[in-house]
Amino acid sequence: MMNVEVSTVFIIDSKHENRMVYDSLLGAVGIGTEGYSSAEEFLDNFNPGCHSNRQGCVLVDVSLPGMTGLELQANLNANEIGLPVIFLTDEADIPQCVQAMKAGAVDVLEKSCRDVNLLHSIGEALDQHEHSQRKNLRQDTLKQRLSQLTRREREVLSLLVNEEPAMSSEQIAGRLFISRRTVEHHRAAIKAKMYARSLLELVGMARICNFHG
Repeated sequence: MMNVEVSTVFIIDSKHENRMVYDSLLGAVGIGTEGYSSAEEFLDNFNPGCHSNRQGCVLVDVSLPGMTGLELQANLNANEIGLPVIFLTDEADIPQCVQAMKAGAVDVLEKSCRDVNLLHSIGEALDQHEHSQRKNLRQDTLKQRLSQLTRREREVLSLLVNEEPAMSSEQIAGRLFISRRTVEHHRAAIKAKMYARSLLELVGMARICNFHG
């Protein structure tokens, strides 16, 4: 469930009065906002590092002058800025809606939609961003642990997690021309460095990191 105290909704609409309406609605439920009159202004001011530990999403007019909402979405995707996007439109445009959703938008809503529908979509977007942040943090942590493995430990790990079926210590010893006891030593060291309680957990960690050796 989203933590509104660490949430920011980036409102991008060329009309000041529209931004104020959304700011008031979100402020009433404790969600912080930042308002921008154009996609260009948002990109010029947005610093991913400053929001790395905050949940956030973009609430943007699909038909902005200059860079459109769809073009902004493409820019965010291209630069791997993982902010979920909710589009607002004066009236439903099916091709635009399809394009937005295919590119990963959380929702496309008419500006006349009920407040409860907008808040529901924003809640979904913030939850999605929080989940993504946790996943990325987990991946970064595991990659850091992987970096502490020696070359030989990485070789052993690769044979443990990338072979079907999984290789036994004896088979790994034969493949690497080392003793079974040495393999067992490496396995224990790998589990300790990765904080893995079992081979199954170790396999899961390797998959999260896309580890291939």
